[in-house]
Amino acid sequence: MTTFEKVAKFGTMMIAALALVVSISSFTSIDNGNGNENSLIGRAHSEVAQCLAAAQVPGMRYEASVSVISSCFAGGFIRTVYFYQVPAQPCHQEPCPRPAVRLVASVQYGCDDDIIGSTCY
Repeated sequence: MTTFEKVAKFGTMMIAALALVVSISSFTSIDNGNGNENSLIGRAHSEVAQCLAAAQVPGMRYEASVSVISSCFAGGFIRTVYFYQVPAQPCHQEPCPRPAVRLVASVQYGCDDDIIGSTCY
């Protein structure tokens, strides 16, 4: 076996081992409760409650969504919860004269699900 073949075989084994470690850490972080979206949304709502109250408009309600920004090397994810203002009632007219959906606030979570920042738009 040539030196090149030995290096190629070693590199292939290292890549396979790294892929295994990453997949196991991803499943571990999910099993530990990271990613409970309802918990993240509830904590985020508490963080930006004054902002949401100040931006309340009659005929509108809030919806929240959780987005994964990136994964963390040691497990977990960096996430952002976004709060949007949307019409409270469905539209039954054509064309629909709905007001635009508006981003009102966001809350950023770090790898360990601690709040690292919030923004009121």
